[in-house]
Amino acid sequence: MGLDHWLTVEFSSKNENEKIKTEIPLPNHMLDTCYENSDSNESYEIVRWRKFNAIHSWFVENVQNGIDDCGKYEVSFEQIKKIYDILSKVLYKRLDPRIALPTKSGFFFGNTDYGDYYYQDVKWTKEELESLICTIHPTFKATLGEDVNIKYFYGSCW
Repeated sequence: MGLDHWLTVEFSSKNENEKIKTEIPLPNHMLDTCYENSDSNESYEIVRWRKFNAIHSWFVENVQNGIDDCGKYEVSFEQIKKIYDILSKVLYKRLDPRIALPTKSGFFFGNTDYGDYYYQDVKWTKEELESLICTIHPTFKATLGEDVNIKYFYGSCW
């Protein structure tokens, strides 16, 4: 029990009557997490967090308009790059984490200290998003072409 949250990518055909064929090289951690949302959509989990309340708080404030309701919210690629930049600056001590990426208390949301666990989560998330930005997203764009929509979503539950 506690805060679980994730970032997914969803592929859909721009032609509503056409089912997409996801024949792209997916990272190993995504291979077992395909969810068919409808006849034309496929969704893959990219990142899964457990009780990293600071990143959850950032998504709530910057993507969900302050509404923390365990919903599914679309995240722009620009927002992904923005949080990656914040994580990098916090990790390399160019930004104060209490201001740039503050922790948030909540029902089983985990630790709110700015100690080793906080920085481990920051580093791990930065690496995961770096992979998405530098490798996965360009591969999706190059392989799937212009006939496929690529959308990212953030979701949570507790």
